[in-house]
Amino acid sequence: MSAKKKLDTNQVASELSESAFFHPTSPQVEKPAKPLVDKYTTHLPSDIIEAVKSYAFFHKMKDYEVVRQALVEFLERHKEEC
Repeated sequence: MSAKKKLDTNQVASELSESAFFHPTSPQVEKPAKPLVDKYTTHLPSDIIEAVKSYAFFHKMKDYEVVRQALVEFLERHKEEC
């Protein structure tokens, strides 16, 4: 009579997870749509760029958000001139 070896499911699962062929799939998550914006480039002196980056860092913003906010406020103050 031959003794059957009991299958250790924990060991099999461990070996599968370490296998290069095992890639668990993750559920698809819908990403929120980004607002459509036009790209725009301008040239600024390096001291202004550093000031924008510094302001953005300390206020937990992106640099383009600082520039957008500054331009919106500037144009709002000068809308009669446009």
